[in-house]
Amino acid sequence: MAYRAALKATQRRTVAAWPSDPHEVRILLILPDGEESLRAAWRFALEIDVPRSNIAPVVLGERLNYSPDAFAGAVDIITKKDLDWRRLPNKKVLQAFWSPHPHVAIDFTSPFSAASAYLAGASTAHFRIGLYDKAAEPFFDFLIAPTESFEAALRALRGYLESIDPPAIAFKKDR
Repeated sequence: MAYRAALKATQRRTVAAWPSDPHEVRILLILPDGEESLRAAWRFALEIDVPRSNIAPVVLGERLNYSPDAFAGAVDIITKKDLDWRRLPNKKVLQAFWSPHPHVAIDFTSPFSAASAYLAGASTAHFRIGLYDKAAEPFFDFLIAPTESFEAALRALRGYLESIDPPAIAFKKDR
């Protein structure tokens, strides 16, 4: 039932206006659980060249295991009490993350979660990115598959995002 509700919301979503400057993009970033993947996701986030206030990092779970100093105190945690009876984010949570409207939503959670797919996929984000899973296909515009490693998948994702003209996300030039 949660999957169907999330899918229906995704199909009815509206899309936010795209900013002309990629340095103004607002990003909803749903972080993974595992420590290695979490650290790789943070390295990816730190390479993004937008004001820190334009990145809304979130964790679905009971606690955050790690955060770099640049994001200390800025990570929101969606716990079980923030979910409705279907185990989807409740309206209060959705309003908090969908306002101001994100332009890009990135879901790095694995395995597939209807809650995170709903948060990213039904958002107003113009560009929605997730990890490959057959169930995730209707929720995202672009899916990545960590084949060699999660870190390698993120490098490939950055290359892809930088190749879009104009860029979907601005990245810092020094790697």
